[in-house]
Amino acid sequence: MIERARSDNTGISIVAAPASDDRIVASARPVAVFIGRTCAGALHEPVAIESYSAFERLFGGSPNGNGLAVAVRQFFEHGGQRAVVVRVANRARCGYIELATDHAPVSLISVNPGSAETLRASVDYDGIDTQDAFNLTVQRMDTQGNLIADQELYPQVSIDPAAVRFVGRVLEHSALVRLQVTATDQPLARPREMRADLTTSAIAYVPMTARGDDGMPLSDYDLIGSDRKATGLFALESLAQFDFLYAAREANGEGPGAAFVVAAEMYCQRRNAMLVVDPPASCTDVDSLAAWRAHTQHVGFSSLTYFPAVYRRGERAAPASAAGAIVGVLCRHDEREHVFASLADDTRQNSAALHRDWLPMCDVSADEAVQLLKLGVNPLVRGQQRRLLFPGVVTCANLGDRSSGSLTAQRLIKFVLRQIEFGTRWAVFADNDPTVWRAVERQVGDFMRSMAAAGAFEAHEGTPGWSVRCDAATNDDSLVANAAIRLLVGFRPRDIRTPLMYIISQRQDGTSVVRTALRGDER
Repeated sequence: MIERARSDNTGISIVAAPASDDRIVASARPVAVFIGRTCAGALHEPVAIESYSAFERLFGGSPNGNGLAVAVRQFFEHGGQRAVVVRVANRARCGYIELATDHAPVSLISVNPGSAETLRASVDYDGIDTQDAFNLTVQRMDTQGNLIADQELYPQVSIDPAAVRFVGRVLEHSALVRLQVTATDQPLARPREMRADLTTSAIAYVPMTARGDDGMPLSDYDLIGSDRKATGLFALESLAQFDFLYAAREANGEGPGAAFVVAAEMYCQRRNAMLVVDPPASCTDVDSLAAWRAHTQHVGFSSLTYFPAVYRRGERAAPASAAGAIVGVLCRHDEREHVFASLADDTRQNSAALHRDWLPMCDVSADEAVQLLKLGVNPLVRGQQRRLLFPGVVTCANLGDRSSGSLTAQRLIKFVLRQIEFGTRWAVFADNDPTVWRAVERQVGDFMRSMAAAGAFEAHEGTPGWSVRCDAATNDDSLVANAAIRLLVGFRPRDIRTPLMYIISQRQDGTSVVRTALRGDER
């Protein structure tokens, strides 16, 4: 099975899922996804970055004080290693470059909109022996305008629409610009050659004639996007796996609305990831937070939230989301420990601590912390040296149902299911027969055994706390319903009384996972 994912230089990389004889790994580098509005960059493209400076270089920060840049910066400040950014816009406009001619200028419009999208172009006639051809160079500068971030060279393009290398047709494949078509019937004139000095061969570049803009605040439906067009949330279909998803607040301090939260949690549930939800800016105390939670029952076991908001030291007038910091803390923890290791039980000094520059908008008492946990809200509390701690205890489902409400248990469940889904994807292209059943059962069994050895599962009455079954019974024709392969996986996370059982069905159109009643023998 081949999965498509973005590479660190924003190109497409190819990642092969494990084959039947490959191990399903019991650890994986965590990936956090941030989606929102920026000043530059490709729209609806998951772009992997490994530093905040890379975010600034590629995306130019966030416009009008919106919170995406803050969240990404927090993420890397708190030990996050790899983020994926998806840029979304609402009626953002593209800038353009005008190339001078002896008549009307030739206009090149940027592919990507945004106020920080910075392009320049150059024309020369080197090696040109006709009156309609020229060489075109287009460069995309970093958002500080100092370094070349991308460059495209188009030798011997033509202004003649009938020519094989007509510039408008050639630029249809550009990632930077398109030929801007005008309503006039006047034929194009060849752009003038650009030289910095007529006595030398130095090339001169023409800057943007007009910059783009960043558009309007995002609606829920901009963020949700389109499955058919692979926009918004559905741009993430090109990612093989991810662990966390966060959609940034807008400049007014409000996060995405209920429509996005519902859609995003359902999407995270399908992808076995966690959605991080900001409490509304209006929630300034526990009572207002309780009122909000009373009306957000749709937010459940695939999401987490927190209280209170935070501010950077010296900037109390500018309250901010703590989501980026929380995701950074969780990813930092996963780099050091197993995903099932509780932050609250971690003995590393300050393992759950936020950077000392981030302070709470209000303090949470011990009694209020207990009340928040019952509401399905993680309290940010003062710890050693008065630093804020994120204990990472609860999902939005709260602790009424231990398996759904425990953040540690849910993250283990999602990790196990995600690794098995990805690791057994090869079976889609194999025959559904006993040889394949045994291979799947052996592959998943080895993975579960390694997880058990690391302490992920609770042994019970002489059993190791896990089971896997893939045989004629699980793959009966009347049950499989067009699945290439179907298996039953059961396990008992630590501190969970009842074993969990899931039916995993691999189909050519995707994978389905359904929780079911306990079946099969534990091994």
